[in-house]
Amino acid sequence: MKPTFRQSMAWLHAWSGLVVGWVLFAVFLTGTLSYYRTEISQWMRPELRAGHPVDIPVAAERAVDALRERAPDARAWFMTLPTPEIPATRIVWRAAPGAPFSVALLHPATGAALTARDTRGGDFLYRFHYELHLPPLWGRWIVGGCAMVMLIALLSGIVTHRRIFVDLFTFRPGSAPQRAWLDAHNVTGVLALPFHLMISYTGLVTLMLLYMPWGVDTAYRGDRERYFQDRGQTIAARPPAHAPGTLAPLGPMIREAMRLTGSEATFIAIHTPRDARSTVVVTMDEPEGLAHLHPAVGFDGVTGTSFGTTMPASAATTVHGTLVGLHEAHFARWPLRLLFFLSGLMGCAMVASGLVLWDRRASTQAQLCGATAAGSSACSRAQRRHRGGPADRRGVLLPGQPATARRDAGAF
Repeated sequence: MKPTFRQSMAWLHAWSGLVVGWVLFAVFLTGTLSYYRTEISQWMRPELRAGHPVDIPVAAERAVDALRERAPDARAWFMTLPTPEIPATRIVWRAAPGAPFSVALLHPATGAALTARDTRGGDFLYRFHYELHLPPLWGRWIVGGCAMVMLIALLSGIVTHRRIFVDLFTFRPGSAPQRAWLDAHNVTGVLALPFHLMISYTGLVTLMLLYMPWGVDTAYRGDRERYFQDRGQTIAARPPAHAPGTLAPLGPMIREAMRLTGSEATFIAIHTPRDARSTVVVTMDEPEGLAHLHPAVGFDGVTGTSFGTTMPASAATTVHGTLVGLHEAHFARWPLRLLFFLSGLMGCAMVASGLVLWDRRASTQAQLCGATAAGSSACSRAQRRHRGGPADRRGVLLPGQPATARRDAGAF
């Protein structure tokens, strides 16, 4: 530990940012770009741009026809319905348990197969943001660990700053390089500090069940599906009757789900589609508001009658959904979304400038120690200051720095 609490926090701030800095930069950058995920996908796949209004019930019926033809024996069918931004129906099925999923894009009006260029568009950035394109569990654990370190770096940085509000208005690009980089780090960190704190914490909340599963696993004896049902996030599929049945038209079910929830249908899951007890779950778009919640309505697949809905959401589910909604900002209209985007860019600049600042300080230390005898008092003091953070409690930087840099170092 360092002699004072502030020096200990400076050491913690410097090393926590250094250890995970480049991962945090990649996570911040891809997450920031993901605010325009749909627009990036449209730009990279112009074949799927909107050209005419989409009839959701008709698109669902055409998708069922295609699934009957391509996967008549599948245990479940899934379809992502078209939207004004991406006017194509995406169908997914699995031929057998354990087999890989098959995917196809369909024209919403005709059901004909669509050919789009082989790119994931904005989805690549979105998934990289929290999985790093590693095996999902590995990637999410790494990103979660980095998010926790990010919170530590932010809180220790707040403690380290003696003049946090003054630094908000202090940027001297014409000063010595190290001073200019320190100003850039301070300004980008302080100006968007509420955003940085919010985005780090809500990112952890988004995957909290992965990082802290013990309470849920103990209470539900490992039955995660029942937990999500009790939270009102999913509707359980009914057990099959093992007798043949005919799937009812989806159009009336979609219209009833829209009437019950007041939202547009976005996703449909059909469990055991050829069974007499088939289940259709229609998932709706997010309603207006902060909470990231997708209401769902369950239907008897043969009769078309509804048997359950996830509405209204409980208080706990709404709080969690609000925190997730703050992170993803689906509620934001273009001015607020632009503000989120700019705040994310400032987060990238904060991380990058901190890494550059460390590199410049390390280079200065190496030059000093190279010009003096190893183990000399000047070299030893510089090494101690480098290990302890950007400045000691008196605000003294490395020898040879301009007087203004030494005088102002206490601002860090």
